[in-house]
Amino acid sequence: EGYPTTSSAASPRSPPPPQSAGEWALDRSLVLDFADVSSLKWRILDARPGGRFHGWQPEPRAGLSSGHMANSVSLPSTDVVDGESGRLKDVESLRRIFAE
Repeated sequence: EGYPTTSSAASPRSPPPPQSAGEWALDRSLVLDFADVSSLKWRILDARPGGRFHGWQPEPRAGLSSGHMANSVSLPSTDVVDGESGRLKDVESLRRIFAE
């Protein structure tokens, strides 16, 4: 496609510099508060494995408590990702999963 090439070894790139706060805008209409979550109008999906969600398995990161937020729902990431391709499952499969 006309991109430049080289035969030298690739070197890791440094991460992009952080953007200044002036370039971001918070849309408060997209932020839920405790009353929203408690009302059951909205659901928090927890993508961790079920054992960590239920507190049966310890958290691998120090300082995190076991268990889950009140009214949250366990939906492990492995349920929505195809194990072979590593991509999200097809649309119909996802619709069935989220309808449950």
